[in-house]
Amino acid sequence: MNTSLLRLFQRVSQDIQPPSPALGIVFEIVSTDYVSIASSYITESPNVNKDQLEKALVRMVTWPLTPNTSKWIEGILRGLIAAKKFSVLSLVTTTGIVSIARQMFIPQLRDGAFSVFEFLQLGFQHSPEAFHKTLPILTRIFRKLSLPQSDPVELKPYEIVRLLAGNDDVLENVGSAGSETVGIFLGKLADLIYTLMFQHTGFPELYSDMLTLLQVENRNRPSDQAMKEAILQGAWTSERLSDLSDNLKSRSSLGKAGLGNLGNTCYMNSFLQALFMTDPFREKLLEVPWKEEISSISQLEKTFAFMLKTQRQAYAPKGMLKVLPTWYSVGTQQDSSEYGRFLMEQLDIEYKQKVKGEKKEPFVEEFFGGKLENIIQCHKCQNVSKRQEDFIELPLAFPDVPTDPKVQVEISDLIQHYLSPEELKDANQYFCDTCQSYQDANKSMRVVKSPDHLVITLKRFAFDAVKKSRVKICQDVKYGTTLNLPTQEIQSGVQLENQHEHQVENQVESGRSYVLYAVIIHSGPSAEHGHYYTYARHSNLASHDDSWLQLNDSNVTLSKFESFASLSKHFGSDVPYILFYRAQDILPQISTSLEIPESLTKEVVQDNTNFLQEQENHFKNRAEKRKSYFYSGSRNNGRNDRDDHPPPPSFQGPGWIC
Repeated sequence: MNTSLLRLFQRVSQDIQPPSPALGIVFEIVSTDYVSIASSYITESPNVNKDQLEKALVRMVTWPLTPNTSKWIEGILRGLIAAKKFSVLSLVTTTGIVSIARQMFIPQLRDGAFSVFEFLQLGFQHSPEAFHKTLPILTRIFRKLSLPQSDPVELKPYEIVRLLAGNDDVLENVGSAGSETVGIFLGKLADLIYTLMFQHTGFPELYSDMLTLLQVENRNRPSDQAMKEAILQGAWTSERLSDLSDNLKSRSSLGKAGLGNLGNTCYMNSFLQALFMTDPFREKLLEVPWKEEISSISQLEKTFAFMLKTQRQAYAPKGMLKVLPTWYSVGTQQDSSEYGRFLMEQLDIEYKQKVKGEKKEPFVEEFFGGKLENIIQCHKCQNVSKRQEDFIELPLAFPDVPTDPKVQVEISDLIQHYLSPEELKDANQYFCDTCQSYQDANKSMRVVKSPDHLVITLKRFAFDAVKKSRVKICQDVKYGTTLNLPTQEIQSGVQLENQHEHQVENQVESGRSYVLYAVIIHSGPSAEHGHYYTYARHSNLASHDDSWLQLNDSNVTLSKFESFASLSKHFGSDVPYILFYRAQDILPQISTSLEIPESLTKEVVQDNTNFLQEQENHFKNRAEKRKSYFYSGSRNNGRNDRDDHPPPPSFQGPGWIC
């Protein structure tokens, strides 16, 4: 039995004459009792190399997946897991998943195709590529089978062949809803789609049509726990599949390079991408070469230089991992806001050390620095205490009164809540220096110096005393492209009294208008499980310019404000977390300069040269192997049944594995 199946694999993997799908009848004849033993023999046999496995399985998953055939295919795929041949699994998934999805149109093949489809999709966890490739087909399946009309009609063999070949006219003969079986199938498919959207978060625009369709069909979302269990059980391995990454994709046609995810580093990437779009900050950073190799400021400069000049799709910011907070564990998810505060404080510390003795404003404060004034008035003696403090972000908390997460809260209301007076009493009394005792008091806060670039963090993560863990507040927040920040600027002057001059300070009530240029989104149900990605445009652009980009690790795509401003309505766990604004009174200065320090220019140019050589070598090797296979067939003296020549190599999997 094993020998016969081995010969079948060798025959299917031949290049000279692709075998007929009719060979799949073998799996209908042979009992599935042999699946486990035979699959182990095939996947571990020294007589079947990696190329043969790939070629055979890529072809076999396109054969009609009848119940028996699907069990055999799935058994062989499980054998690959046991043999740790994950690159073969990955290639089979990306190459054959579309054909498998199309088979779910066909009543006779639906259950078998779904079983293999679910197995591959739940296992392919390192990239959304397989799910995204099949999303249009899944949408069509749902629309077709949900129509209230005819019962399913069994397709003729030639119609099945045409459908698998991509001829959609056959779909007219496919029956829709009307049977209990179809309803059960759509229920299972809906659960899988929800789970895959949960696994591959960060693509709300891509998922919007499918999500709307599921809601129209009253297909409820499974619980988070159920989806987590499905993902955990479906995983092929906990090991990273970084060996699949060939990093040969070129820079986006939009002119922007992404940042490669180095293992749960989306919290870092999203903040760096928002900083990069702060034009004057980026330009000043790149003005001077920071030669210290292990410093936040030099590594950030290098990251920005590569984002500007690299020809690769994405730059891997490995240097930024060297300057993470000492309490961070590389490879674990962190809070993007906490990381941003640490990074900006570290930049200022390093900058002050660099320009020690020079009268220069701290680097980060120049762009993001503002001042708050805390005012406390004692109820008993009416004494007023004032204290100013610097800030580089405003952390806005949600009111204590619980509200429906679906009801929008205006961001201006959260600012007002942040600045509103607070009464200090009971256990929270204020120690009055005048009274020399704890007293009831009023505490208020006001902005006395507004920053040129305003960073607002919505405090979405709070500690739940009952659950004894951090929970996420998914309150929907309404924000526009402009914002007004109430300020009370302090103006100093001289006043003449009894022929004597006195220095006086006046509080001037005002407000400063800002333009939104970046939003970091947190996607996921909790503080521990989620993904960060960014929507941004260049900070120097005018408020009416809708040139927004979605920066999702290595992926850079076009977007529009209206498409992400209402994310929470459709995706309850995709909520704005950190918002970046530029003051409107700072006139936009569009810079055409892409200058970077000479030392970094040489490094980027060398990497771009290496990249071009890598691409050239890749395509050259593919062409030479194809050529050798072509000529190997003509040297067989007319015998086209030889199986001792390996097939051409497969594609090497997706570019960046995140």
